[in-house]
This record gives sequence, structure tokens and C-alpha cells, in this order.
Amino acid sequence: MKAVVLAPWRPGSAEREALWRYVQGWWSDQFPDLTIYTAPGPEGPFNRAAAINVAAELAGEWDVALVVDTDSIPEARNVTAAIATAAGSGAMVVAHTRRHMLTKQATTKILAGRGVGSWSSRSNASQTFTDSVSCCVAVSRKLWDDVRGFDPLFVGWGREDTAFRIACEAMSGLPIACLDGESWHLFHSPPAEVKQSHPLRKANEARHQRYVEARWNPDAVRVLIDERDAAPSDLGDTQIPRILHRTLPEAIDPQVEVWWDQFRAMHPGWDLRTYREPIDPEDWPLTGDLFRRCQNGAQKAGLIRLEALFTYGGVYVDSDVEPIRSLEPLLHVPAFAAWEDETTVPDAVLGAKAGHPAWEAMLDQAKAAVKAGKDAWTSGPGVTTRNLPNRPDVLVLPPGAFYPHHYLEKNQAGQKVGQWTFCEHKWHHSWGSEAQKRSIAERQR
Repeated sequence: MKAVVLAPWRPGSAEREALWRYVQGWWSDQFPDLTIYTAPGPEGPFNRAAAINVAAELAGEWDVALVVDTDSIPEARNVTAAIATAAGSGAMVVAHTRRHMLTKQATTKILAGRGVGSWSSRSNASQTFTDSVSCCVAVSRKLWDDVRGFDPLFVGWGREDTAFRIACEAMSGLPIACLDGESWHLFHSPPAEVKQSHPLRKANEARHQRYVEARWNPDAVRVLIDERDAAPSDLGDTQIPRILHRTLPEAIDPQVEVWWDQFRAMHPGWDLRTYREPIDPEDWPLTGDLFRRCQNGAQKAGLIRLEALFTYGGVYVDSDVEPIRSLEPLLHVPAFAAWEDETTVPDAVLGAKAGHPAWEAMLDQAKAAVKAGKDAWTSGPGVTTRNLPNRPDVLVLPPGAFYPHHYLEKNQAGQKVGQWTFCEHKWHHSWGSEAQKRSIAERQR
């Protein structure tokens, strides 16, 4: 029987590299006959599930795999037992029942080779979990193939391990086997996506909830497994280039940059472009001569987004848009937008290929509105609402895609985000006048 060790591992953090050197050394000393296969996963935010799957492929033919974490150590006696149990029972096996989270101080001493007494003592472990399904998990090749490995649609931190457990139980018809014993998690700084407010964490929690609802239902779990095949490559060639545009006033809320960093993390390889005041009119040959006639920054930003998408193509997002999941799947259509409600298609999130005829028409209408002294709504959302619906070359999505809560429901921000939400417009109205902001505040419902 051939057993292998699969470890998701991406170098780059000195702190995590020190932990992996120690853990890898432990495995080599305790189990010199077990080969460790590592993989970093795809570019972008760390994808533990995808990395494990690639490691499994690199391992070639095997009978039992131990899926281990690069920051954790199990009891040696349970490793051998876990391999045998997985091979004999066909169930997923967890090699411990108690997972101790070691403190920073204890971890520092352990890495330095200094004694700390019992690793499980209260002085060394800040917390102990009795329901962990990570650290060291054994699975037979048959069960691995039945569930097709881990679900790579979990990106960033969390929930891919419990989803794997649910899939294994549903497809094998057997509850997981947990071997009485301990494991120890070495301390490291938590990644940003651990925070419950992080969009990757939110997306993972939403997908995980679907696994919870499918528990012990193999047909429902199979649907989730098959969703992994719905890759963008099945949609044909992309039409919209991977360019993300935004405009900014001189003074901004710091949260704006947090969201922009999250867009960057979710869209590796994209070209992110920011146009910030003071903006040179000469950089915008189609609309720059009208900047001085704009009534406010919102109107100028409306002209810029239309010219940017017509000239370069790509996706435009307002600065007060929080990303929830990648916009990559939307690049396969000629253009896209979304309804705000039954009457309006806003311009806060738009995508189009360069030279799209709808954008040419909207540019002409927006410029005419500015010349006529019309307001920012008329030259902005008024133009997109008039031109984008009912065109065969524009996908107009329902409100939940970009506008899950209405601008008169700001108190519901974050509460209506669903599995269908790509990003959430926060309706900051940063370019608006104080009178406009007061009017909106008075009409909140």
C-alpha cells in the first residue's frame, strides 16, 4: 500500500517558512518513508483546496493520502493508525480529537529547540478545538476520486475543510472517524481574509452553507461537486479586457483603498487604473473639453467612465464598491450592467469591450447633456438607463449582482449580499453636494 503526504504550501512569508521548515523536519524524522508533495495553488489569494488537489496529482498513483497543514503537528502514533483506518474502512479519518492552538511565545521556544513542558498545557495553548477536521486527515484513493478532492471554489481562508468532510460523508455514507489524540497548531499571524467582514470570507461562508444544507444528501453534494466544472473556459473567449478603472476625488475615505486592494487580490493579472483629481483634460480627448462645464465631480467621473470603457474596454467601478467575488466570469459577454430597481440602470459598475456601439451612443448623449447644462444624473445614470436595457449585446443583471441594497436602504448594507452578488455598491455619494446628501438621508427607509 502506498501512502503519501499532501501539503498545501506557498513560500513568501518568512514567518510561515520557519514553521514549515520545522514541520517538514518533523515529518522527515518521524516518517522518512512517506514522501511529501507540495503545491502553491493558483496565483492570487491563497487557495488551499486547489493547492491540495495539485499536490495529489503530483503524487501520481497512491492508495491513501494524508492531507496535512504546514503549520501543524499531529501525534506520531495516530499517523500510522489514520492510514490503516482510511484504507480499511473507506471513511475519512481525522488523526486527532483535540487541536491545540499554541501561543506565540510557546511557538518561538519550540522553533528555537527550547523546552516548554507539555505542549498542551494552558500556559502554551491559547485555545483547544475538539471539532477540527484539518491538520492531519487521511483519505483513501477511492473516496478521494468519489469527491474529486477538495472544492477549489473556496478561495482564501476557511471552510474548504468542513466542506470536504461533508462531501466525504455524503459520498461514502460513513461518518468521519476521529482517532483519540492531540495535534498542535504553531502560531502565526492570521491572514486578512480571516476577518468575517472580508469578501472572500463572506463568499466562503455562503458556499459552505450550501454544503451544510446538502449534508448526507449525495445527490445535492454531487451538484456542488459538479459546479467546479463551470469554469470560465466553458463560456468561450473573453471579450472584455482585464482592465479595472476608477476615478477618485482628491480627498477619499481610507476604506476606498481597502476595497481597491481587495479588487487587486481577487483579480490577479488585471490592469488596475486610477484617475484621481486633479485630472488633466488633455488625457481625455473625447470629453476633456467639457470638464470645466461639469457641475460637480460626479458628472466629470461619468464622462471619464464612458470614455475609458469606449477607448480601452474593461470594467469600471465606483470607489465606494466593495468586491465580493471575481468579475472574471462576466468578461465573456460584450458588455454588462445591472438594474438598481425596476426603473434605473446605474453607472456605478459597468463593463464593455472597447468600441462598443452602446458606449459610443452614450458618450454622445452624455456630452450633449453637459453642454445643455443638465445635472449629473441626466448625463450619467439617465444615459445608461436609456441605452443599456433590451440590447442583445449588453447583459443587464438583476439588482443583487451589484446593488443588493437600495440607496434608500443604507442601513441594510452587507445584509443582502448573496451567492449571486459580485460586488456591493455602498452609495457614499462622495461627489454629491451637502444638500443632495441631506435629501437622501431624510428619505432613508
